[in-house]
Amino acid sequence: MPFCRAANGTLAASAAPGPLCAMANLLVVTGWIARLRAQRWGKEVLLAVVLTLAAAIFIATALMGQEAHVEAKPPYAAADK
Repeated sequence: MPFCRAANGTLAASAAPGPLCAMANLLVVTGWIARLRAQRWGKEVLLAVVLTLAAAIFIATALMGQEAHVEAKPPYAAADK
């Protein structure tokens, strides 16, 4: 079925925005997903740093408490009685 040149140009022009619009939407969605992944990664790194610091503080406090407890006791008690 032959088309005239005007009809062919109209069909080509009306079909072009579809793929271009889909590609633009894909770029927007891809950027949005990348931003969400970066935010999640950042939150995970922050959580890991906070938990590591908390563990280090807990261990240091436990070691200091143990050292203070050892220093408070006399090494040997004299049994003079």
